[in-house]
Amino acid sequence: MILKDSPFKDIIESQIKNKSKLNTKNSPPENGFTISILNNSIKHTSCNGITHQRRKKQIIHLIRDVLKKHKIKNCHININADKIPKNNCFNFYREKDNTSQFLLPNFRFNYDEILIDESEKRFNTYAEQSAYLKKFDKPFEDKLSMIYFNCHSGTYKIKLFKKFMQINKKKNIIKAHMCIGDSHKKNNILSIDPSLNKIKYIVKKNMAGFEYKYFKEHCNYKYLLNESCFIKNDKIRLLLNLDCIIFSRISNYENFYTYTLKDNENHITFTNYKDLYSLFKKIENDQDLKNKIIQNNKEYCENILTYENILDYTALLLNNLF
Repeated sequence: MILKDSPFKDIIESQIKNKSKLNTKNSPPENGFTISILNNSIKHTSCNGITHQRRKKQIIHLIRDVLKKHKIKNCHININADKIPKNNCFNFYREKDNTSQFLLPNFRFNYDEILIDESEKRFNTYAEQSAYLKKFDKPFEDKLSMIYFNCHSGTYKIKLFKKFMQINKKKNIIKAHMCIGDSHKKNNILSIDPSLNKIKYIVKKNMAGFEYKYFKEHCNYKYLLNESCFIKNDKIRLLLNLDCIIFSRISNYENFYTYTLKDNENHITFTNYKDLYSLFKKIENDQDLKNKIIQNNKEYCENILTYENILDYTALLLNNLF
């Protein structure tokens, strides 16, 4: 693929324009790592800190797949593995339009830890994962007319669930579940007392508990919530594969593909949760808009957010930055 044919042409070009801001030396950022490429193979890696070793393995997997398909120039790829983006290196998310922050595909495009069903199968690539997820999906008309969201517990999530309960006082439109523990590790649920003052009311409302919900539960609902939860905003890559309408709260951060998602074409965006109820009522009564969004996302997953295009994006970016 050449640059002008890439569906991510605009964001690649914007990074090329600012490539003088990128640190191209072997200099891993704090809590990050460097992947050095020599003669189209990974020569060595170096770390600054011992955290996020799993993310490092996932990105190495991605780079190896890129090298199988493309010839990449000799280079040192300095990668920040933290959630909070850093300047002058590669990140998985960046502050919107911050031209000093460069973007690699999220590490979850390779060997994602999300468990789709009881088999707890793991997938080497996003392509395998999305194909497997689609097996559990239902036709839109057969799903429940509610907004679904699940997550693991956290201070921000508790505040979020209180907003959900306020919305449900008008009409019960949100079905949400907070797993007390880590929602990506079924067998590693933390021993947190659900009677704690901060969470006991959510437990009482049957919106939190120790029960683990597999990702396939999303397939039962017409409407799905994409909540950025501070910075990371990568769950939508899976939601786009389903016959559903996605409500996305606008984030101050972006990844390499979120700019290609359009309001009222791929998802319904909002800023304040006070608006979610009225948006829900509006979309419920607009069958043409629902049909358009569902069809657009089918085409988006088939033609834009594909694993092959992700590999091409990475190759085009690296070869034009170094």
